[in-house]
Amino acid sequence: MHLTLSALLGYVNTFVPEDPFSAFFVNYYHNPFDSIGNQSDKDVAVKIKVSVITISYGAQRTLTFHPIDTKNMGLRVLHVGADT
Repeated sequence: MHLTLSALLGYVNTFVPEDPFSAFFVNYYHNPFDSIGNQSDKDVAVKIKVSVITISYGAQRTLTFHPIDTKNMGLRVLHVGADT
């Protein structure tokens, strides 16, 4: 891992010392219309609590979470970011 990214991960983990993150990924957007497609974490067990930290740098984006279990009416779509 690049030294700068390692330092960023170390900084983020100061906020969650009991359950530190071990990895992350970075999206680079070339222009205001660039984006990534839908992603899915289906391999995460239902009973496991999953944490996500989002760091925004540069152009604004809205991150949208959709429930995998569409039959569970207690779950809803969550928008986080520029327009929320």
